[in-house]
Amino acid sequence: MIQVTAITAAYNAASYIENCIQSVLAQTVPCRMVIVDDASLDDTYAIAMRYAEEYPDRIMVLKNEQNAGAAASRNRAVACATTPYVAILDADDWWQEDKTERQLKRLAETKADACYAGRELMHADGTSTTKIVQVPETVTYHGLLKGNVIPCSSVLMRREDALQYPMTHDELHEDYIVWLSMLRDGKTFAGVNEPLLKSRLGETGKSRKKGKSARMTYGVYRYMGIPVWKAVYYFCCYAAAGCKKYAGARGKK
Repeated sequence: MIQVTAITAAYNAASYIENCIQSVLAQTVPCRMVIVDDASLDDTYAIAMRYAEEYPDRIMVLKNEQNAGAAASRNRAVACATTPYVAILDADDWWQEDKTERQLKRLAETKADACYAGRELMHADGTSTTKIVQVPETVTYHGLLKGNVIPCSSVLMRREDALQYPMTHDELHEDYIVWLSMLRDGKTFAGVNEPLLKSRLGETGKSRKKGKSARMTYGVYRYMGIPVWKAVYYFCCYAAAGCKKYAGARGKK
């Protein structure tokens, strides 16, 4: 029985979505995939449909008539998944071929509710920067408030939890809100400190605009009900961690 469905929201992703899809099909444990085209203006939908027609039992493609944003598109995909687990994968990223196998094994070992992994930073053209961002083996609610160390496209979680904690607030870091909410409620996360995710550094993602990303992070703190004085403290921790995040990324062995 297939256990994992990859959840992909895609907008104007024609130039790289094939790499994303192929990485799911190449997994050492078979996965399904639900792609939601978020009213793209390019050939994203047509490309995804070619794969859906070739792999009808593995790939489902949906199309939003109007642009709804990544959060709503992911939620729609989760609702259509039928496997026990779902795994988020942005359309411009891709997975190492044993990514889901390694994470399922980690979940079985730790009995955690969700699993994340390290990532290798890639140039926009898909070539490696040789930089790897490491992740801790575990994370706590207060620890995550000091900086989001969970790459969104690396997360594998129970579908029932994804339904219970839908993504909202695209104007903030919608994934960060979900991870914090789950941890606050007693859910547990386990990490695989290996670059199982290949993360493309585009120029248009909201997290690439550092000033905007910082404002959104502070917005997350306030959304989570963190008092101003604590929010300022956690924001300072976040800023310090951000300075080390890429500068401290180790070179690829």
